[in-house]
Amino acid sequence: MKRKNVILGALIVILTLLPNIVFGSTSIQPKSLDNAPYPDYDYSRANKLPMTGYFEKSFDVNGVRRTAKFYISPEAPIRAFFFVIAIPDNTNPNEFIASSGWKEIADENESCLFILEPGPKGWGSWEEEQAYLNAANSFYKNNKYFSIFGGNYLVGYGKGGIALEAWAAANPLFVISQVYIDTASLEEKYYSQFAKKFFDGFNTGYTPIVIPDNIKISYDDVPIPTWYINKDMAKVATAIEYWKKANDCREQGITNVDYLLGSTVYLQSKDSDAWQTSYCGPISKVAVLEKSTNLFNKELNKVIYDFLTEYVRYDNTTAYGNQLGIRKPYGEIGTMMVNGFLREYMIYNPPSAAKLWPNGAPVLFVFAGNSQTDKVFWHATQWWKVADKEGIILVIPCEQYSSDPTVVSHKDNDIFFPQLAELVKQRYKVDTTRFYATGQSAGSMASQTFGMTNPEYFAAIASTSGVGAPGGFGNSLALLSNAKYGTIPTYVITGQGDNSDMIGDFWDLTINNLDMWASYYLQANNVGPLGNGSNVEKDGRFTTYTWKNAQGFPLVKWTQTAWRAHNCLPAEMPLLWNFLKLWSFKDGVRYYGGVPLATDLKAVSLDKAPYPPYNYTRANKLPMTGYFSKSFDINGISRTAKIYIAPNAPIRAYFTVIAVPDGVSTNDFIQKAGWKNLADQNEEGLFILEPGPNGWGSYEEEQAYLNTAIGFYRGNSYFSIFGESYLAGYGKGGAALEAWAAANPLLVCSQVYIDSVSPSKEFYSQFALKKFDGLSSGYKKIQIPENIKISYNEVPVPTWFINSSLDNVTNGIIYWKNASDCKDDVFFRPGYLFGSTVYTQAEDSDAWQTDYCGPISKVATLEKKVNFWDVSLNTTIYKFLTEYTRYDVTTAYGNQLGLRVPMGEFFNIVVNGYVREYMVYVPDSATKLWPSGAPVIFILPGDSQTDKVFWPATQWWKVADKEGVVLVTVCEQYSRNSTVVSHKDNEYFVPLLLNRIKEDYNVDETRFYVTGQSAGSVEAQKFGMLHPEYFAAIASTSGVANFDPDEWNEQLKAAVYESIPTYAIIGEGDIESMTGTPWDSTFNQLDQWLQYYTRANGISSLGDSLITQKSGRFITATWTNAKGFPMIKWTQTLYRAHNCIPAEMPMLWDFMKHWSIKNGVRYYDDQPLTIEIK
Repeated sequence: MKRKNVILGALIVILTLLPNIVFGSTSIQPKSLDNAPYPDYDYSRANKLPMTGYFEKSFDVNGVRRTAKFYISPEAPIRAFFFVIAIPDNTNPNEFIASSGWKEIADENESCLFILEPGPKGWGSWEEEQAYLNAANSFYKNNKYFSIFGGNYLVGYGKGGIALEAWAAANPLFVISQVYIDTASLEEKYYSQFAKKFFDGFNTGYTPIVIPDNIKISYDDVPIPTWYINKDMAKVATAIEYWKKANDCREQGITNVDYLLGSTVYLQSKDSDAWQTSYCGPISKVAVLEKSTNLFNKELNKVIYDFLTEYVRYDNTTAYGNQLGIRKPYGEIGTMMVNGFLREYMIYNPPSAAKLWPNGAPVLFVFAGNSQTDKVFWHATQWWKVADKEGIILVIPCEQYSSDPTVVSHKDNDIFFPQLAELVKQRYKVDTTRFYATGQSAGSMASQTFGMTNPEYFAAIASTSGVGAPGGFGNSLALLSNAKYGTIPTYVITGQGDNSDMIGDFWDLTINNLDMWASYYLQANNVGPLGNGSNVEKDGRFTTYTWKNAQGFPLVKWTQTAWRAHNCLPAEMPLLWNFLKLWSFKDGVRYYGGVPLATDLKAVSLDKAPYPPYNYTRANKLPMTGYFSKSFDINGISRTAKIYIAPNAPIRAYFTVIAVPDGVSTNDFIQKAGWKNLADQNEEGLFILEPGPNGWGSYEEEQAYLNTAIGFYRGNSYFSIFGESYLAGYGKGGAALEAWAAANPLLVCSQVYIDSVSPSKEFYSQFALKKFDGLSSGYKKIQIPENIKISYNEVPVPTWFINSSLDNVTNGIIYWKNASDCKDDVFFRPGYLFGSTVYTQAEDSDAWQTDYCGPISKVATLEKKVNFWDVSLNTTIYKFLTEYTRYDVTTAYGNQLGLRVPMGEFFNIVVNGYVREYMVYVPDSATKLWPSGAPVIFILPGDSQTDKVFWPATQWWKVADKEGVVLVTVCEQYSRNSTVVSHKDNEYFVPLLLNRIKEDYNVDETRFYVTGQSAGSVEAQKFGMLHPEYFAAIASTSGVANFDPDEWNEQLKAAVYESIPTYAIIGEGDIESMTGTPWDSTFNQLDQWLQYYTRANGISSLGDSLITQKSGRFITATWTNAKGFPMIKWTQTLYRAHNCIPAEMPMLWDFMKHWSIKNGVRYYDDQPLTIEIK
């Protein structure tokens, strides 16, 4: 008994959850949608309308209440097919739904019904009823209770059918097919108006198209498959003639007793030129059946359904894209969990796949457009026709619910695709070398994005009307920063009247997403430049441009389809496939028609080349990447150098300067010897020095060439460099490069020479007598005492000699060992540098350049015959070189050799409309030292210094590792040219970062600090004036008051004059406007800064120099409050120019670390600050 109650209770619960329908043999009752709430999201079902059942909606039509009914079957998908049915007079719609068989038809086919009903007095004339039809249709097309396919099936009974037919003639693009039962024709004059009514090229939301008069489509030229069933055909004779003309029907009808109950069928003429059947051919028809019928005849209504659903139609936005097609059953529908949500997909495995490709069929992944489900896109594109012919397996992911529960869009494509690909590999016999991607609109964006971020997924990509970044991949501005610039063939077709972001061509004056797409893929596929548009072919309405490589393989292709708007045409699918099908991808190599794609580099000349434009789509990236050449006139002889810039090389990238050996092709060498791959992997550049026409000359002869070439390399507007370089010299070119290095040691991070011959002893001896002065261009000259001047041969440069006979480089080994203060005893570690002998810098070395990082330099030697082309050798050379970094070329007395360590994590963020980069470094010590939340230093680099430059320049990471500080480094924005950065929009950027760091990391919000250098220091100090509440304290270098007097005055006006501890370190030879002391007679930016902060911090007077302390090269003054808290601090660093030195970073931290701010109160070592005049 208890079990029976449980079962009964469960049954009651189930029944209460069913739609509000009263089941019976004759009627069902609707639920009103008037003022009804919209349905909620239902993530438990993939691609299903969230609201199903039977409903009614009322409309006020000229003061009369009219109603329409809607039936949504239980499994109806998003954008379901609807049958629009006008029922006859004196018919109860509830009984009609229940008894006519239409509900069963809808349920069986996951379809829906839209029932038009007569008014209180029955159907009026067709003219009178248009107001009702328009009102009802307006709701039906655009509401948030359900969504529709777009094209409709029409069924009209009796007088209601007459009104419906009148609407169809006026709206033919919205009608897939139609059936009228016991109706009557409209007047001849009504039909005749449509011969003079033409479709224009206007399409809401897209670019207007000017349609030539000679091709304009009139309303009566749109084929609509039509069937008339009437007991008296004379009543519909005029209507039949109208639709026969619209369908270009043949004069002679045919009859088949087994088709449409023996109707006479007038087929569309084979030579019909109707636009809407230009792809599928003459498939339309008009059928007539003279016969009495019964409205509730289920068998008849099933035949009506079968006739209607022979067809499908897509794109009602414009007549010139609208296409009538054959409706084919779907492929296999499946679901899977994707990132926690149930998602639908369709897979179509045509019988031809196994026949044509017994060893495995090609697979096309099809990404639908925004709002298009897999089921919608199946019909819209007719991809199945291509699949049947070519034996392709189609895989169509369905999108996820988006702006409301009845609409879908792209989400989690980066997760969905790999899961689908794995499923396809497991379940089907496929050729994994021939996976392709296509899509439309947002789906095209998804496809093209995969080509940029994961080119290894597909052999090729071809898609329509989408070139930016879809929502599933993030902001389009940020997309390029994640691109790999890998080779992948790609094709895009766009419409003449497409979205505004992809109209026009590549040679107009408008830069849009289409131009950015071409710019990226021409570069990634190395088939640029754009050219002049001569690579064009025209075929009907298709104008196509193709960019090929030296082998003649088409790598980038673009077609513009005339007279279409945004939605693709089925006729474009074979074009896409013909591009895709010849490409395959196996073991990292692409093949075209079975022939491997050559990867030969082709250098683009920079002689007289225009400078690259700004590229705001990528944060902190050089705008010009690829392979280039530059020529130089050296004493009347033309010499060249090559430049290779990796696809993701940042502004001021690290470069390795390579002197190639005699007798090699530079193109071959950088590829086959592994240098190009090393640059690509590490986002760096190569500057390649080449021998002259007769090979390398002596090192003395070659200095003119090296100085000219490196002069260009160090100062041009095509690219920018870190400042200091890595050197790798091979053979005779190595001797010339080593001689240059000895004369320019501040510019060399580290160096390796392979089978070279070092210069003579006499050459080296000059550098013991040559000393660095205190002159630094643009800064105040420093008088360097004679007893501390640095000679050129005292600058440590880590060096490795690899030679078949070390006797060739004895002079070099001696010279560089002395320069690096190396010990005579050696270091040897098996496996390190192939077992080289290593001489390490002495622990008691007093070299200026290693006074912060310690004795880190070395000289290594390896006596061994090596192969220049050995990738493992060159990889090890690169690893040796990049153990080190060096910064500040302006003066030897600020120049520092450091260790190059991995950087923090990089992120992009959109700031005031521009994508910007920033770096976050969370040392392991942060959690250990500060489990409740680590302190954070926000770092603002100097003018031209990116986050990646400032990381090695300051060595802040050493302080962070020791003290457990999180570092957040801002990257600047492009400034005076496209290869240089400076500060912009910090008032937006910094608050965004403050919030993001609070959200994303375990930090102590009471201990946020800010530092910076030069312009970054000015910005840091500015925050102290305008927003002191952001930070607990400020400490920065070589920038105090704003460099611009007008901006400084504006800053003073906006300043809040609230207390905040601050510290500035300035070089003795800094920018003239901030040098000197607070007590000299010159009033400059240093004095302006002190004037503001003494007032803000309640310091009444600067006092005298008695508060000054000197420690080594640092002279420091500190101003304290009554409690002895250091409120203001200033240090002058002797013998340095403008750039900060790493040794200053611990001093800045030692000042800041004591301070915190909580609830508006500052604390010094947990003691609250009170401002008192001292």
